[in-house]
Amino acid sequence: MSCGLDEEQLAALAAECIKCKARPAQAVVRQKDALCQDCLHDMLLLAVRRAVRAPGLIAPGDRVLVAVSGGPASRALLHLLKELHNPDAAGGLKRSKVAFELAIVHVAEGAAHALAPEDSAAAADAVRAAMEATDYELPFHCLALEDVFAEDCNAADDLRGTTNAAAMGLGGAGFATSAGMRAERRKQLAALLAAVPDVTGREDLVEALRLRLLLTAAAALGCNRLALGDSATRLAVRAIALAAKGAGHALPAALQHYDARHGLGAPAVVRPTPLA
Repeated sequence: MSCGLDEEQLAALAAECIKCKARPAQAVVRQKDALCQDCLHDMLLLAVRRAVRAPGLIAPGDRVLVAVSGGPASRALLHLLKELHNPDAAGGLKRSKVAFELAIVHVAEGAAHALAPEDSAAAADAVRAAMEATDYELPFHCLALEDVFAEDCNAADDLRGTTNAAAMGLGGAGFATSAGMRAERRKQLAALLAAVPDVTGREDLVEALRLRLLLTAAAALGCNRLALGDSATRLAVRAIALAAKGAGHALPAALQHYDARHGLGAPAVVRPTPLA
């Protein structure tokens, strides 16, 4: 067994693509369907296009902030949304395109994992470099998880867009906060996480803080949609975790494409498709 694939899946990869039957298979989806790179791309693009066109998900005129961790799910979602993105609505809507605006945000979480500040910054720089190496030409914003303790980020109305983007260090400049203030926020984050005794609780807390920061950033940038990449594996893990914690009642909201539970006027969280 290699890379998590069983013998049947490895055999499928040794054959031709089951869809085009012209190119060698490079990926296995739905457990046993072997596809080439082009057919896999077309399948995912079609799935995202259908999801985006669902009522209320992403409409013409929406401003979408895509959270990119640097992992495959978020980068794949960004790539597919960029393909569906109509860059010049005034010049006429292109076929199969949607006239929405796109921007990218990355949250550096090194402080939550006891990384040194320079290592956390280096990881964020790597994500920035990966985005700059593409031809997307989209605004890129970078925040650190400890920025959730910024005074502007804790305002009562920050999810309705009252937070100032410059005050959060947004605008593509990266970590704009002074070194002393950042060190203090890192201490606050470390103390908060240390107060949670179990690993699962700490992971849940980090996820909640990350989402709070992303929603605040989206509102500050004038975005009414926050797009998150997902995978079938992650959705399965989320479902099992919620059930194990006695929160099965939250499953429908946690697994849907559209989540507007964060208050009137707050950006909605959209997950256009699970990417296998």
